[in-house]
Amino acid sequence: MKTFTLLLTATFFIIYTSAAIAQPEQKPFKGTYVNDEHQFSLTLNLYENDLEAPGFSFLGKMGGYLHGRGIYGTWFLTEHHIKGKKATLRMSNDSGSDAQTIEFTQLTDSTFSYRTIGGNEIKKAKGQKLVKTTSQMIFKRTSYR
Repeated sequence: MKTFTLLLTATFFIIYTSAAIAQPEQKPFKGTYVNDEHQFSLTLNLYENDLEAPGFSFLGKMGGYLHGRGIYGTWFLTEHHIKGKKATLRMSNDSGSDAQTIEFTQLTDSTFSYRTIGGNEIKKAKGQKLVKTTSQMIFKRTSYR
């Protein structure tokens, strides 16, 4: 009987720990998100300021940044709010001259909707001009960092 109890306890322990390990972390706003069409890369951790933007280590740790070949400059997360599957992001460019509010909504585990609020300030270089980028995009999570 003692062996049976020990075996039963060990079995429950193995099942419990396996289930705990198999569960992905429920943090939809932590990771790297990419829009291939416009060449945007958004890196976020809205749960802890532990990110360092490449080339901007002097700014210290932050909750997120947006950059890529399709964007003029780097944009830094200055504030955010999470409500369910939607995060409202406030970002400022690397010169501090422009700011943008973005609604970032989880559609599936790895697909997110990006929508600017109140106009669009994020620009890209096209020829020798700066033009505003599109105000709605779909991002795919490529890493859970």
